Amino acid sequence: MDERSVSKARGIGRRVDALLLALLVAMAGMPGTAVAATIFWSGTGFSERWSDAGNWSPRLPAPGDDVVFTGAPAFATNTVDSNAALGSLTFGATAQLFNIHVAGSSALTFTALGIQNRTGSGGSIRQQLFADAGATGGTITFANASGINLGTSQNDRPVDLTASGASVAGQLGGRIVFQDTSTTISSTFTTLRARGASIAGAGGGEIVFRDQAVTGGSTGIVVDGGSGSGAAGGRVTFQDNTHAEGALILLAGEAGGLGGRATFGGLATTGFLGSIDNAGGSSATSGSEAATTFGDTTRLALTVQNRAATIAGARGGRLELSGTASFDTTGIATGLGALPIYNLGGTVAGALGGTTVFRDDSFIRGPQNAI
Repeated sequence: MDERSVSKARGIGRRVDALLLALLVAMAGMPGTAVAATIFWSGTGFSERWSDAGNWSPRLPAPGDDVVFTGAPAFATNTVDSNAALGSLTFGATAQLFNIHVAGSSALTFTALGIQNRTGSGGSIRQQLFADAGATGGTITFANASGINLGTSQNDRPVDLTASGASVAGQLGGRIVFQDTSTTISSTFTTLRARGASIAGAGGGEIVFRDQAVTGGSTGIVVDGGSGSGAAGGRVTFQDNTHAEGALILLAGEAGGLGGRATFGGLATTGFLGSIDNAGGSSATSGSEAATTFGDTTRLALTVQNRAATIAGARGGRLELSGTASFDTTGIATGLGALPIYNLGGTVAGALGGTTVFRDDSFIRGPQNAI
């Protein structure tokens, strides 16, 4: 090979090496190419913020890492102040009570196992996470097949998640999102809560189930009403092919606030291992009562209780079915007995009782329905 050919070959080689290096750098930044590490909260930083490197050992968490909180370090109340994507967050056997807040402009996303509360007899019974209100609202998201207390352990303790309502007009409430095939089905007495706003023009907290997400029979969902004149209540939404079991409790607004709301859309279904409780209004403000609606092609198959109002001029709790939604007990074992809808009458003069409304082409089907 002559000198010219050698020079040309070397030039080609250098270009190939450069391309390979660029490819490796790009791959290093791609999700799934880095090996997840286990990172511990040390609480030895100068602030309660997750972005403070001094709070972590051996380093700040990177996307996909598994984070562990255990023992009794400083900053038991701490703040996720920038976007974080974790494989899991585990509370160890000796973990004290931690209160983890996702700031009103930040997001905490779980992509693998999700949250595990493994505290033992020397630790806290419950652990708490909050999606705070803010300009865009803090968000806690369970993606892929993540969830709460997944696995075979029967000793995992509860995890309480709260979507906070806003207290400043124009701000949005926090959001808790279960998407893809995420679930709470293995969780033990976990509570999801959507708080209402405390002032008119502010957003309430919101819980969203979408795609094929599932909530289990031992999970309780509480949706608060607003706590000020005209203040929005919290909201929970089941979309797409989601499935809901467990207790769904919707509370009335307070001091003129609006009641909690639950909405089922798409092909969302409920299971018989659960119940819905709609509180009656506690003020004459229109909408102070709690209400649950089933639309599209959703299916209701559990016990519902619509409570009476507690004050004259207020409406009772309300259940509405529209579109082609159904109250359908087909296929449910007869040994389980009836699945009734109770519309409770008022006990206060002028207070209205609970209501169930069927609209459009919604219908009742099955041998165990009772209203």
